[in-house]
Amino acid sequence: MTYSNKDYWRRLHEREDLSSVGQSALSGDVNSWIYRTIRRNLSGFARRQGLRATPGQRVLEIGVGTGYWVDFWQARGWQVDGCDLVPAAVDRLRSAQPRARFWVADASDPDGLSGQSGGAASADGYDLVTAISVLLHITDDAAFDRALANAAAQVRPGGHLLLVEPALTVKKKQKPFDPARHSRVRLLATYREPLQALGLELVTVEPTTVLAADPLEATSPRRMRLYRRWWRLVGRSRRQPLVGKVVGPTMYALDAALMRTHEAPTSKILLFRKAR
Repeated sequence: MTYSNKDYWRRLHEREDLSSVGQSALSGDVNSWIYRTIRRNLSGFARRQGLRATPGQRVLEIGVGTGYWVDFWQARGWQVDGCDLVPAAVDRLRSAQPRARFWVADASDPDGLSGQSGGAASADGYDLVTAISVLLHITDDAAFDRALANAAAQVRPGGHLLLVEPALTVKKKQKPFDPARHSRVRLLATYREPLQALGLELVTVEPTTVLAADPLEATSPRRMRLYRRWWRLVGRSRRQPLVGKVVGPTMYALDAALMRTHEAPTSKILLFRKAR
């Protein structure tokens, strides 16, 4: 079957837990620990990079999903706008988050993020634009390039684009396009080079997490074996709830220490800045 992003996400959003936007093969409980782990790490990143808003500054969250990150940015002073391609998700967020503004839009639409259903991106752009685990699900190359261009177009001069993606920095090859798959892992250069051409320079690449994502690369074969062994244990949590009660807290506790190695077996935080 050919992957359809709208159908895929519409079905997942029928769930009522974080597996609808996170690791869909894992339980909602384990996904809660995954998100809690990543939230702590992203909080540290935002602090180090000074991603706290001054009054009136706005953030656009592309692929806002369940709205998990909305209060994260609000707590840092940002006024939040968000778009998603699932109308039901947007409807729920409009009720749950009255301080923010949401509309229906596909990040890869040729017309950009102009939006549907009573909303549109700010004509003046944004001081911060985010897409957290979104672009990997745009598997077609032309659509991916449009999504990058649409995101870049919303960043004001001097503003930032923050992506959380499994951008490969160790392996030299990426798998070819498979029309049946719902995600695609790409090289860091696949993000950096088009965005640089659009006027955004890469500021930094840092780990999102060590233990809270399926491992795809490591700095040594031994480490990769350990990461894969760990993730197989995580995978058992859906069939064995007692395993989930152990791996979630263990993940949260150990990931903080392992983040000090500055190695990310999968997910990276990519921060870009647009020239003034």
